[in-house]
Amino acid sequence: MKTNKYQIAMSTLAIIGLIITFFTGLESLGKLIIKILLVVILIVSVTGLIKDFSK
Repeated sequence: MKTNKYQIAMSTLAIIGLIITFFTGLESLGKLIIKILLVVILIVSVTGLIKDFSK
């Protein structure tokens, strides 16, 4: 159960971060890197959740 809660928290944080970076714009390279990292975190957490539910 702890892993599921952790993965849900990570994915929600990633979604919130993506929304913030999307609305503030991508003027700098740093924001682009942050957005890529958030996408990676989101993909990893979602695939982890799918694996947990499919067991």
